[in-house]
Order: sequence, then structure tokens, then C-alpha cells
Amino acid sequence: MNTSLFDAANKALDCGDADKAFRLFMQDAQDGGPDSLNSIGFLYDHGRGVKKNRRLAIQWYRLAASKGYFVACFNLGLVYKNAGRKRLARFWFKKAYALGDFDAAYELGILYARAPSRHIPSRRSVRYFLAVLGQECLTDEQAREIKRYIDRTLVGKRSLMARAGSH
Repeated sequence: MNTSLFDAANKALDCGDADKAFRLFMQDAQDGGPDSLNSIGFLYDHGRGVKKNRRLAIQWYRLAASKGYFVACFNLGLVYKNAGRKRLARFWFKKAYALGDFDAAYELGILYARAPSRHIPSRRSVRYFLAVLGQECLTDEQAREIKRYIDRTLVGKRSLMARAGSH
């Protein structure tokens, strides 16, 4: 990765020149830097400097993800989540989380919390939520949402246990 090219591309993007940013990211991507590969995916994903194209976004994100770039794994998770492909979203969020991305743990918790389940509480969602609660990556609203879910889940579990004990 050519740091000066990557930085120049980001500066161009910050200044609103997405066309120039795309050209610079492409130039830098020739070295195979995962930052630029991911950034090209982002530009295709959001239609900045290029025509929006989910297929190409996924292709570029996958190139970056193949180099172990957790941001690209997270972005793939978002693409698939937004497309309603929850199984693939979970796959990519799990990869991102395994690489240290706690934003991915939050997304996994949300996906498992919203999944139809006969089991209350969803141990998977609670596990991911607990992993992310102590991290600085959460917004206040996300932390409140997690705490509300865990509280509801624990109340539901107590309710089920009480009903089971009364039979």
C-alpha cells in the first residue's frame, strides 16, 4: 500500500471529489493494499465516484477480506444484512468479530436477537451483546438497546422458569 496515495484518495473523498478518490484508490489497489481494496468496495457500495454496483462492491470487499481486513468482512456483513441474506451476514460478521471487530459482535447480537426462536433467551445474542458492552465502539443508544434486550430476555427467562415450575 502506498500510504501517500491512500491518504490522497481519502483527502479527495473528504473534499467531495469521489471521482479522483476512486482513481487514486484504484492506483493504490494495484499494490494489493486491503485499505484501498475495501475503499473501492465502499465506493461501489455507496455509488460514490462510480455507479452503485452491489456485485462489484462485494467483489472488492472480498478481495480485502481475503487479506484478513476485518473492515471488509464487516462491510460484507452489512451488504448481506441489507439484502436480507442473514445467513451470509452472520458468516461475515463472525469473521470480522474473530478478527477483533466489536461492531460485528453488536450486529451479530442484533441478528440473533431478532431471529425467530422458540428459545428464550437467545444465548447467542446475549453472548455477543455481553462481549461488546464494555467496548468503546458502542453509541449510547446501542448500549441502551443491548441493556433493554438483556433485561427483557432475563424477564422472559424468569417467566418461563416460573411457568415450568408451576406445572
